Amino acid sequence: MPLPTVSVCMPVYNGEAYIGEAIESVLSQGFGDFELLVMDDCSGDRTREIAGEYARADSRVILEVSPENRGMVENWNGCLRRARGRYIKYLFQDDILATPDSLGTMVQVLEVRRRVSLVASARRVIDARSETIRNDSFFRSGISVPGKEMVRYCLLKHGNVIGEPSAVMFRKEQAARGFNPSYRQIVDLEMWFHLLEQGDFVYISEPLCGFRVHEGQQTAKNIISLVHIEDFDLLFSEYLSKGYVDMGFFDRSQVRYHQLYNLWRLSRRNLYNRRLAQEKISRYYSRFEFFALLPFHKLYDLLFKYRRSRLRRRIFRYNR
Repeated sequence: MPLPTVSVCMPVYNGEAYIGEAIESVLSQGFGDFELLVMDDCSGDRTREIAGEYARADSRVILEVSPENRGMVENWNGCLRRARGRYIKYLFQDDILATPDSLGTMVQVLEVRRRVSLVASARRVIDARSETIRNDSFFRSGISVPGKEMVRYCLLKHGNVIGEPSAVMFRKEQAARGFNPSYRQIVDLEMWFHLLEQGDFVYISEPLCGFRVHEGQQTAKNIISLVHIEDFDLLFSEYLSKGYVDMGFFDRSQVRYHQLYNLWRLSRRNLYNRRLAQEKISRYYSRFEFFALLPFHKLYDLLFKYRRSRLRRRIFRYNR
């Protein structure tokens, strides 16, 4: 069979509630040169039956079922290894492609601009009934920027301003090493950093995917358990000391402290479990150390906000 241009990767686990809608959004694309890989991680519901019906009706839909549960990251990597397309587009079982031109718009960027290693878009946030809650965009307009600039901006911003896997597309050859299994929550952000070290970043301000929020999704469960704290510490250890990031000792300490300060602040508002938050913080600072550093953090954060604003203005000077 001829190789497809795009591999749409759909790792699934117990996704019967929304997988049909996700698959339909792919099959309705105006750009048709794709394969849709549905990798079922040994679901216990009707996921494989639903996906199997689509696979029998359309040869572009390929269903593979794992004989045992491999876990989230290994299932993501299984999709990546199996993919035959030049470009990779993840779409999670809860999400949808928001327009018939979603694939084509991203493909055009990667085809025309060979230096681009990662393209992302704004997303439409939808609820359990697929009703639009809001449109989310990290940037007011489309931008094109050197990838390492975006890595640095994410670190100064203390988070992911690129988007979830359903909101991006990238080149398979540049992602050959796979997602890092040492991560559990920000697996995607670490991969984005890996890709951004290899080329430019393009952001499309039009919402091209629908990102669903509901209580049953894995992200919500991970946030409750606060596994992202250890993930960010691992990410900081790997990237903060890189030369292009241009951060000294005090800068790196500020970034690490801010993550824990934000956890403490949100736990006081009962958005996180207080006991669990205190346990996480105590792995890095004693209670005395944490509160002794608090006034220095607040002062230093003023400098960080100024540097972030300067970098953001520079990013917007790049034209998409």
